[in-house]
Amino acid sequence: MRYQPVAARAGWLALLLLTSLPLAAETPPPAVALSWPERSYRWFYNPEGEPEWVAAAGGALWVRQQVESWSPCGFRLEYGGLTTLAVAEMDGANVVGWRDDGKDYSGWTRWRAYRDGRAIEADVVLYRNIFERYRQQGIDALLELKKTLIHEVGHVLGLTHSTVPGDAMTVKLRTRPEWVLPSANDLARCRARYPG
Repeated sequence: MRYQPVAARAGWLALLLLTSLPLAAETPPPAVALSWPERSYRWFYNPEGEPEWVAAAGGALWVRQQVESWSPCGFRLEYGGLTTLAVAEMDGANVVGWRDDGKDYSGWTRWRAYRDGRAIEADVVLYRNIFERYRQQGIDALLELKKTLIHEVGHVLGLTHSTVPGDAMTVKLRTRPEWVLPSANDLARCRARYPG
């Protein structure tokens, strides 16, 4: 049944209600583009479950450097520090953290937004068990973690997947050491999303 407003005032009220209702998702539906109107994302890192090899690479500082690699697009990524809040709980805090229940992906972005795409929160889940599998297969897990983290933060910023090899937003391509991530194309897409 389609809603027909009785008057223009009722139509504005219906529009206001529709755009202010939260929508929860793990990946944006095609019609919704996640956005941060303030061009700012304050996030926290939960190191619980962090692999030893990540701690050896610098732990929280290393993670922070990867997240901040998106800064050249003009978006403010504010590190709030360490937290004990769980990742992917949708508790009002933006958390980057670890879980061991990954199946097909090395990382995932779980978010909540209003129906018009304005973000409420977004957590980045890193699946330790997948990275440990990479290590067992002789794959450079730290390099794959770098790409995964940068890729998932790209989703936090509202970017979709790319088909350009060498972009952080590509999928199903093994990362190459010579890639500079995020790529110039990734950053251009971010700047187009958040102009000015």
